[in-house]
Amino acid sequence: MPAPTPSLPEPLPPPAPPSRRSGDRSYLAHRAVQLLGAGALAFGATLWLAPAEAGFYFMLLSLLGAQALLDAGSSTVLLSFVARAMRHLHWAAPGQLAGSAAAVARLGDLTRLALAWAVASSALALLLLWPLAVLLLRLRPEGAQIDPGGQITLCTMAALALYQLGAALPLVVEGTGRVSDVARMRTLTDALAYAAALACLLAGHGLWAPATLWSLRGAGQLLWSLAWARRLLGPARPRWARWVRWRRARTLAPMQGRLALSWTVGFLGLQTMVPISYALLGPALTGRIGLGLFLTNGVLMLATAAVASRAPELGRLGAERAWGRFDALAAEALRRSLGLAVAGHALALMGVIAAGLLAPDLAARLPAPVWLACLALSSLASTAIQAIATALRACGQEPFLAATLWGAAMLPPALLAGASGWGAAGLCAAHLLLNAGIGLPWALLLRRRFEQTR
Repeated sequence: MPAPTPSLPEPLPPPAPPSRRSGDRSYLAHRAVQLLGAGALAFGATLWLAPAEAGFYFMLLSLLGAQALLDAGSSTVLLSFVARAMRHLHWAAPGQLAGSAAAVARLGDLTRLALAWAVASSALALLLLWPLAVLLLRLRPEGAQIDPGGQITLCTMAALALYQLGAALPLVVEGTGRVSDVARMRTLTDALAYAAALACLLAGHGLWAPATLWSLRGAGQLLWSLAWARRLLGPARPRWARWVRWRRARTLAPMQGRLALSWTVGFLGLQTMVPISYALLGPALTGRIGLGLFLTNGVLMLATAAVASRAPELGRLGAERAWGRFDALAAEALRRSLGLAVAGHALALMGVIAAGLLAPDLAARLPAPVWLACLALSSLASTAIQAIATALRACGQEPFLAATLWGAAMLPPALLAGASGWGAAGLCAAHLLLNAGIGLPWALLLRRRFEQTR
């Protein structure tokens, strides 16, 4: 019989954590680099690519967004459990983990689970998303103008697979509280990757930009992970320890299963608009909708950094049942996120209106203000939903299952009905109606129920 797993001792008194402001600044810097880089690529593709190529470009970006599906909730689960394991560990001065042997072994098992899921999700990227990209390419007659479309789709999905491999260990490091270290690495890696992708666009090879971007991001994270692997994996464990890891994987599985459904709905809400538009409205309108969706998603990504950077700390406070500090931190992060979202969407909308007035020829390639306003309001609701979900999931819970099932069933038909009946405006309005009219009230109800029953 395997030797019993040693019981965990009482939590260690936490050492002085890194400055919260430092972590926030690093996280915001990373999101800002992503927003600026992706913005330059999106506007460059809109201006310099032919309409059919621009539609294909944004279709590729939407499929790359399926990274949320490949993740299947594993990042949130691992972040929560790693943060809980750090109750019994701390980073010593030389950059080594210190704590009980049982806690070190537990963190090593979680790291191995992260690596195993990274390999599995990389395989899924090639087996599922590549055929889907080829199918969408051939669905419209304009796809015949894309040359070499098949090679571009294969390289883009292979780059996504490489990124999945590289994202595993940085996630675990972030869960241990080293948010600033991970954010700085991602900032530098993404800055170089976006610069290389923009160079492809300027050189006349814009459709190769997504593959260039994601392959460099994945390679950079893999190289950085080499220095952390031994610290996180810990000493070699006997063969019977595989049974312990399997048992711990079963412990994570129920929450991850629920999260996988929730992440599927998030993907449907943020990404399926572009494929539906591509199939029903054609590449020209898809390019305009894709640009509007990019702008609002970029603001969403920047605004939610204030919550995402606090996830490890929220997980630790939830494990300690320090609900007063937990609520204060969650409320502060929510306010900061909503403030950034309102300011960002207002700037984006004014910028699009001003560009259309100053350059009438450009207006035909920009999203209509009404479309963008609908997408901005929907994104604002998503900001609040994501802030609530991050706080609840940091406590090892996933109460969004019913909302997930409902959204998965209703959102694609609603988008199809809106696009078929009222074109691009109907597509954007349907997204707003479901997200702000039902998704946000549901999230607020779940938060209230969590506060009453914890």
